[in-house]
Amino acid sequence: MMSLLMEQNNLYTARDKNTPIFEVDFKEMKKFLGLLLISGYHHLPAEKYFWSTAEDTQAPIFSATMSRESFCPIKRVLHIADI
Repeated sequence: MMSLLMEQNNLYTARDKNTPIFEVDFKEMKKFLGLLLISGYHHLPAEKYFWSTAEDTQAPIFSATMSRESFCPIKRVLHIADI
């Protein structure tokens, strides 16, 4: 399933988003999906706060797993079905 997800996402970014150099590998996709699942349980006012260092909003697992500069582009181009 991960292979199909990566394949479809990479195909979509190259063909429809015209960003052929943007590819997500297995390890990156696994981290991304994990953080996406955690973000559904750990509610903050905005997505940017997941990488905050402020004591009242920090979620250290996010910055330890993946940078915001890696997470956001994947989320922006995430595509699952090639229709």
